[in-house]
Amino acid sequence: MENVTEEISVKITSIESVKPSTPTPPHLKQFKLSYLNQILPLVPIFPTCGLVFHPASPETRTVDISSLKTTLSHTLTKFYPLAGKINNSTVNCTDDGLPFFEAQASCTISDLLNSTRKLESMTKFLPSTESLGMGDPHVSELTHSAIQVTVFSCGGVSIAWYDIHKLLDGISAVTFFKHWAALASGSPEDDILQPNLEACVSAFPPTTKSLELPVVNVYKEEVERSPTVAKSFIFKYSAISQLKANAVSDKVPKPTGFQAIAGFIWEQALSVSKTDTNSGSVLHVTLDIRPRVNPPLPTESIGNLAVIAVARAENDSLPDLVAGINSAVLEMKEEMKGYQGEDGVEGVMENWSKVINTLVEYKDRAYRLISWSRLGFSDLDFGFGRPVKMIPTDGRMSPFHRNMIILNDYRGEDGDGIEAWLFLEDKEMQILESNPHFLAFASPSL
Repeated sequence: MENVTEEISVKITSIESVKPSTPTPPHLKQFKLSYLNQILPLVPIFPTCGLVFHPASPETRTVDISSLKTTLSHTLTKFYPLAGKINNSTVNCTDDGLPFFEAQASCTISDLLNSTRKLESMTKFLPSTESLGMGDPHVSELTHSAIQVTVFSCGGVSIAWYDIHKLLDGISAVTFFKHWAALASGSPEDDILQPNLEACVSAFPPTTKSLELPVVNVYKEEVERSPTVAKSFIFKYSAISQLKANAVSDKVPKPTGFQAIAGFIWEQALSVSKTDTNSGSVLHVTLDIRPRVNPPLPTESIGNLAVIAVARAENDSLPDLVAGINSAVLEMKEEMKGYQGEDGVEGVMENWSKVINTLVEYKDRAYRLISWSRLGFSDLDFGFGRPVKMIPTDGRMSPFHRNMIILNDYRGEDGDGIEAWLFLEDKEMQILESNPHFLAFASPSL
C-alpha cells in the first residue's frame, strides 16, 4: 500500500456551523476564563488534534451525519463556551457555533491505516485550521474547536478535531467527546457525563492583571539535521510486565506500568541520540492538577488544568530513569497541594519557567511525555462501536514536536496494551527501529 496516499481523494461535501440546540441565556453570554486559562497564549504553537477511526459495520454503512450534528448541537448546549469566540481572558458565548466539516473519502479505512505513509494524508481528514481563525495574525478572537466527519468507501467513519488548547486540556476534551458520543449512541441520560464549567473558575478566579506564561523559542538556532518524523509502537501487557521487573530498584521497588514504559522509551531515545548524553537529560511529564489541589476538583472540570514534572537523569540506566520520573512526579504532586487562587497561578508560572529553563539548558536532551492512556479517547462510541485506531497527530512536523512522546491505549485482535507515538529525528528513528533491544518490547504499529 505504499502508493495509497496518491490514490486518496477526500472531498468536502458540507461546511456549516453547528450551534447549541438551546440559545445560551443572557446571563451566561460572557464566560470569564479562570486565572490559569487566562495566562495561556491565545494562538498556540500548533493546535491540538485527534482522529478516531471506526470500522465499517451494519450501522456505519448508512451513517446518519444529521443525527451526529443534532447530538453535537445538544452537547454544545452543555458546553456552550465552545460555540462562542475566545480571547485572552473571556469567551463571548455568541452561539456562532462550532465549524463542522462533512467529507467523503475514496479509500477504505484499512487502505489508509495499512499504509506506511498514512500520516502524509492525515490533514485531509481534519478540519481546516483556518476555520479556527488562526490564519489571521491580527485576530483578537478565535474559535476554540472544529470537527470533521469523513465517511470512507467501505462505510467506515473517522471523527477528527482541532482545538487551540486555550480552554480544553486532554481531560476536558475527552469529557466533551464522551458526552457527544453518549448522546449519539443513545445512552440513558443518567449515564451521560456532564461538564463542570464553574469549578476551575471558582478555584482560580479571573484576574484583571496582564499576565501570560513565558514562551521562548528554544529552536531559534537550528543546526543542519534530518527532519522530525512520527511513528507508533505497541507495548503489549506481557512486555510491560517485563519492563516493570527490569526497572526495579531500591528507590522504586514496585514500578508502575506507566513508569516502566516512560523510562524505557526515555532510555532508548537517549541511546540513539547523537548529542552528549553524559551531560544529563530531562523528561517533562504532564500531570493533571484536578485530583491533587486542595480541595480536589471534579474530574469533569473544564479548563486547561495541567502542570509538568521535570524528571532529571545523569545516566541512562532504566532503574535510574524510572527513579527520576518517580521522584519528580511525587515532588510535583506535593507542590500541587498548595495550588489555589493566585498562589496556584504563581505555582504554574514558576513551573512553566522551570520547564522553559530546562529546555534552554538541555535542548536536544529534553524530552516531553503526554499520556492519553485511560482518558477514554479509544473508547468513544458514537453508535457504531469503539474506534479501531486513534491517531494524535496531523502529520505536520515542526521543531517543537521533536522529542515528544504520546501514550495512548491500544486494543487489538492480538491483545491489548499501550501505543506509544514517538517524534524523533529521522536518523534517530531509523536507528531505533533497527535496535533489537527496543524491538524486543515494542512492536512497530501499522
